[in-house]
Amino acid sequence: PFQRQEHQRAWQRDLHPYIHETGLPLVLHTRLLLLPYYPVNLSETWTSSRQAILSGVETKILSPSETLVHICGHASYSRSRANLRWVCDAVLTLRHYPDMNWNRVLEQAQQYRLTLPLWIMLEYLARRLHAPIPEEVLAELSCAAAGMDRISREAAIVGTMLGATSPSSAIRGLRGNPRAQMLFIRLFLLPSRTYMCWRYGIEHRWLLPFAHLYRLMKFGALAAVRLTRKQSARAREELVADVD
Repeated sequence: PFQRQEHQRAWQRDLHPYIHETGLPLVLHTRLLLLPYYPVNLSETWTSSRQAILSGVETKILSPSETLVHICGHASYSRSRANLRWVCDAVLTLRHYPDMNWNRVLEQAQQYRLTLPLWIMLEYLARRLHAPIPEEVLAELSCAAAGMDRISREAAIVGTMLGATSPSSAIRGLRGNPRAQMLFIRLFLLPSRTYMCWRYGIEHRWLLPFAHLYRLMKFGALAAVRLTRKQSARAREELVADVD
């Protein structure tokens, strides 16, 4: 009843999307988090999993805390977060598990280096949708995010960029959280050497100037393409108006 779809991007090779004959989308994840900077101990994940019956079949499912961390962590770098499906998943998880082990959520955020992305996503759920997230949890995540090293913060910026169509759309996506917006702008404009080496696989520091030049040219080209598309769309609208 499910028809498999294919992803276009190589970094999504660990996602296997299917469409049910009713139109219901389903995505099979073979890894909890796709970005290599976020380490996940799968053996520990399986140990904390729970037994469940799905369609009459006994199987293992993620623990509630692991489920919430996975939903928010994956949404932090996925472009599909714009459809807000992750919001439904997160809110339903919180409602289904009112006894969420928040200490475990905080531990996993630290263990997976997800403190900053998780703080941003949970802050959104709490402020915009009044999700039942304890204030002390948000406060602890906020303090921990402020103390993260620069490469961890820049890894979060990479995720934000991957999930956005442009830097400006990424900034708009963080509206309501001015602190996160300022952090994004600062790290986007002034990336560290460590980040540049990690992001572009640079082994020799003398290649850094070329990486910075490539980065500027890439974003400049993308901005030019978007501007051209807007001008073309405006010209078509004016032409249609003149014809009418």
